[in-house]
Amino acid sequence: MPKCTHRMKVLFIALAISVVFTLSLVGTSVAAEPSEPDDGLYIILSGGSHIHYEGIDDGARPAVQLGFGYYWKWFSIDADFLWSNLEWDRGVICFAWDVCDPEQFHGNLFGGIVQVRIYLLPNYIRLRPFFVGGAGGQVVSFQDDGENHRAWGLTWSVGGGLGIRIIPRLSIYLSMAYSYIGFNEELNYVQSTARSMSIIGSVKFSL
Repeated sequence: MPKCTHRMKVLFIALAISVVFTLSLVGTSVAAEPSEPDDGLYIILSGGSHIHYEGIDDGARPAVQLGFGYYWKWFSIDADFLWSNLEWDRGVICFAWDVCDPEQFHGNLFGGIVQVRIYLLPNYIRLRPFFVGGAGGQVVSFQDDGENHRAWGLTWSVGGGLGIRIIPRLSIYLSMAYSYIGFNEELNYVQSTARSMSIIGSVKFSL
């Protein structure tokens, strides 16, 4: 029994020393890692997918954003132009003896949004979780039977993510957000309101 107790103490001390040593290495590497400037302008390029677009398009669709912004320590704000591809099935009726596929046609969703990020850790930390929220306007447009259809709406979004600094002025963001759009009218294949969940990856370059 004493041997067992002594062995457990040795293992505990060894584990404590290894934890302290690991934390010291992490702290040294974080402190030695140069941080980005405390404030300044930046460019951000984003790409990802709307994994579900209820009210417009139920499938996963690509989305891209380009934005310019200003950051100050714990906060950043940017104005983004965004675009997303949409796709619908026209709903062709096929009988059992026919070989046919529902006809598909495409549309576009584009607009602008102003986003604010609140960081949970200081800028000298390489990994920085954050909350993000924004508001703006979007337009959906498509052509059906030779006619152009278009509706505009106001949108807002909330989400969160993680920023990873690669070098002092270059960072990568991974985020997920929930968005809501209210359109001014209801069109074929487009309801008056739409909701989406998005997964976005971004590259931010500080100027």
